[in-house]
Amino acid sequence: MGVGAEVFHLAFAFFYLWGLHGVENAWKALRELIIPFILANAFGFALLILVFDQMRHYRDTEVHAQQVEGELGVATSIQNSMLPKIFPDYPGRLEFNIAASMEPAKEVGGDFFFNDNDHFFFLVADVSGKGVPAALFMVIAKTLIKNNIQAGLSLDKALEATNQQLLEGDDERMFVTAWVGGLEISTGKLTYVNCGHNPPLYCKAGGQFIYLRDFSGLILAASKKARYKTFELTMAPGDRIFLYTDGITEAMNAQSEQYGEKRLLALANSAPLSNTPLVALDAVKADVASFVKGTPQSDDMTMLALQFIDYDAHKKVEAKTENFEVLSAFLEEQLNAKKVPLSISNKLEIVLD
Repeated sequence: MGVGAEVFHLAFAFFYLWGLHGVENAWKALRELIIPFILANAFGFALLILVFDQMRHYRDTEVHAQQVEGELGVATSIQNSMLPKIFPDYPGRLEFNIAASMEPAKEVGGDFFFNDNDHFFFLVADVSGKGVPAALFMVIAKTLIKNNIQAGLSLDKALEATNQQLLEGDDERMFVTAWVGGLEISTGKLTYVNCGHNPPLYCKAGGQFIYLRDFSGLILAASKKARYKTFELTMAPGDRIFLYTDGITEAMNAQSEQYGEKRLLALANSAPLSNTPLVALDAVKADVASFVKGTPQSDDMTMLALQFIDYDAHKKVEAKTENFEVLSAFLEEQLNAKKVPLSISNKLEIVLD
């Protein structure tokens, strides 16, 4: 029954009682009816107001959630373009084997590219903040690093130029950590710069992994006065390097324990030496997943692994029938290392035959 109908019934009751018992008795009887009516309807009105307010809040929350979801979708799309998705990459290059993986929870990035036929560059970076602005800031940082390197600047000067460029118009005060390396294929010389990023793991062929704890300078976009120092080492055939973001070492389980550098180092040194970079990344993913046991993670998990194979990955033998098995074995080894599809492998075997 509506409130209007109840008011009509109360008015009718008042006049009916007035006719029977007079005005005074009618008011007295009516008060006994009005007070419960007011209380009941006051509660009803308050309840209606509360319901409508909650509905409006829910609607606003839903709209906001849809907006956030849309922004996260854009950010994820941007992030997914930051690393190649098909490995092995550069199938024509047998001097090294590389693989990368990104499971973003915030804004991260990586890249690798040839500056010329003999110089190969690779990097992993991590930006502060979340959402579309941070994702775009990462794209800008990665692009600036690549452009400055391709312009012919040395690594230290390329990062100094990038730092200055990022500071221009950085109203959000975001910053980027980055590890950038340049490999000279013909000599195995690796030049690298670490701008406040996690120390990578490095392993000499047949040896144990260690952390490269060389830091070149401040994070990018922190100070106009920042300068960066380059470091060098020579990679021999079989040497490996593993880059990652703090989403790996800072992954937490239900007890709020971090995965940590020690656990990562122990895993790397317990892995078979025959593991390809792609297999190594899968092993780290599986070990981190086993450690966190389904606990939601708030940080990204980005990794890049590279194995140097040879300065000149070619096999030179005399053109004799008895050397066919040597060449066949070499070809099979290279094809397996690069995970070349069987259909292509069979054709190459026919060509060799």
